[in-house]
Amino acid sequence: MIQNVIDYFAILFVILDCYSVVSIMGSNGSNGAKVKLVGIILLVISFFFECFRKKSIQMKKNTAFYIFIYVAAQLVFSIINKPSSIAHYFLNQILIVVLMTFYFSSNNLRNNFLRIYRNIMFVISAFSIFFYIFGSLLAIVLPCGYVSAQWGIMDQYKNYFYLYNEAQATWFFGKSILRNISIFAEGPMFSYCICFALWYELFVGRFSKIRFAVFVLAIATAFSVTGYIFLGILLFIKYLEYSHKIGTRMTIKRLLFLLILLGFFIAGVYLFFDKLDSVSGISRTSQYLNALRIWSSNPMIGVGYRMSEGGGFASGILLVLAECGVLGSLVYFIPLLGTVIKSILRRDYYYAGLAVGFVCILTLTVTPYKIITLCMITFLQMYLLNVNISSCVKENNL
Repeated sequence: MIQNVIDYFAILFVILDCYSVVSIMGSNGSNGAKVKLVGIILLVISFFFECFRKKSIQMKKNTAFYIFIYVAAQLVFSIINKPSSIAHYFLNQILIVVLMTFYFSSNNLRNNFLRIYRNIMFVISAFSIFFYIFGSLLAIVLPCGYVSAQWGIMDQYKNYFYLYNEAQATWFFGKSILRNISIFAEGPMFSYCICFALWYELFVGRFSKIRFAVFVLAIATAFSVTGYIFLGILLFIKYLEYSHKIGTRMTIKRLLFLLILLGFFIAGVYLFFDKLDSVSGISRTSQYLNALRIWSSNPMIGVGYRMSEGGGFASGILLVLAECGVLGSLVYFIPLLGTVIKSILRRDYYYAGLAVGFVCILTLTVTPYKIITLCMITFLQMYLLNVNISSCVKENNL
C-alpha cells in the first residue's frame, strides 16, 4: 500500500516535470529543479522499497554491462564536452538513465510504472476535458484565480482549482480557439505526455473504450501538430493490426478507424502549414537554423551541455546536437533507430510506432532533458537489450 502511494506520487512528479505550469513557476522557473528532484527522490525510494520487498532485483548480464559502459562513456564525455554544470549533467544524463535502467529491470516496477502513468494521465485528461468544455468554452465553471508563470509571451494562467489552466489560443481553420493545455504550459507538452499513455492503452495494457476516447479527445482539443502526428501513427499501426485480424472485410470499426485517421490527417496538415505562415512558425524556423549553425561549430561533441544560449529551443533533437554533438546524441539515436530496426525485423510494429512518434515529438518539442523523455529512451533501450516487456505488462488489476 505504502509503495503504491509512493509510486503514484513519483510518477505524478515525473509528469509535472514536463513543463507543467507548477514547474515553470518561481523566479526563472526555479520550481522546475524542485519538481524534478522530488520526482527522482520518490523513484529512488520506490526502487528501494521493491529491493526490500524482494530482497534483490534480478538483472540480465547485458543490462549490467550496458550500465557500466553507459556510465563510463558519460563520465568521459562530460570531461570533453565541458557542460555548464557538471552536477546538472550528472543528474540528467547519468543518474536518471541509470536509475530508470535499474527501475525497468524489475518486472513489477516496470509494469506498475506503465499502468500508473496511464492512470494518472487518464485522470489529468478527463479533468482537462471537463474544464475545457464547461470552463474555457461555455464559461459555466469560472476560474478560481490566476497563477503567475513565465512561458514565452505568457506570464499568467487562469487557474481552475489547480486541475486545469487556461492561457493559450491558436488558429484553427481560420478561427482563433483556446487550446486545452490541462496543467501544462502549452498544448504540445500536454499531447506529448498523453501519447505514451495512449500507446500503452492501445498495445500493451487492458484496453478501455472510455480511456481511449478521453485520450483522443484530449489530444484533439490541444490542437497540437505534435499530438496529431503521434496519434495518427499509433492509430495507423492499430488499424494495420486490426486489419490483419479481420482480413479484407469492411466493418464499422474499420470504417471508424479510417474516418478518425482521415480527420486527424487533415487537421494535422492544416495545423502544420498554418504554423509555417505564423509568427510561431517563422520563429521556429529561425531557431532551427540557429541550432544547426551552433552544431556546425563543433559537430562531434557540441558546444557544451546547456551552453547553447537557447539555440534550437524549438527542437529537442537539434538542441541535443548543438549542445552534445553527434557523440552525445547517441544516447537518444541508438534506442530510437535501434528500436525501429529491431521492431520491424521482429514485426513488433507498435514499438516502431512508439519510436517514430517519439522522433517526431523530439523534433517539434524541446523536452530532451525531461525525466519522462529519459524514461522513454530507457524503455526503448531495455527493448533493445531483450528485456521482454510486452509479455509481462498485461494487467491483472487496475
